[in-house]
Amino acid sequence: MPTGPAGSVEGQYLSGGVLLSIYGRSSLADAAADVIGYFAADDAAIKIMGITRGIPPTEKARQLAATELKPAQQRALAATGVVAKRVAAAKSVPPPSPPKGAGQVKELLFENNLAVAFGRKTVAVAVESFLAGASSALA
Repeated sequence: MPTGPAGSVEGQYLSGGVLLSIYGRSSLADAAADVIGYFAADDAAIKIMGITRGIPPTEKARQLAATELKPAQQRALAATGVVAKRVAAAKSVPPPSPPKGAGQVKELLFENNLAVAFGRKTVAVAVESFLAGASSALA
């Protein structure tokens, strides 16, 4: 979590762990909401889940989860607390969601990187391949 000189923009932001969601047209949306509510608010469920789905989003959940964590997990929770305070003080917001096709672009970059590293493509051919694939993925 390095920082820049005084007055620099905070580079950290808080992000949800593994999110729980409900299909918009589910015929069982109410039951699904009850299950999610149980995971999010029930003391026993919070303790059982601990930080398996990321750092809990509420102070209550973090305190409950902390009672069941191992020392290394306690340190992870504490580190997140430090970041949370910095983010709150800076009023940081997450970056915008990546555009449709961003995952494909990342994969193309990785594949072309490997191709160059293992001599299957020249840099020039890999760049050409990446740019063509990225343009298509983002179109």
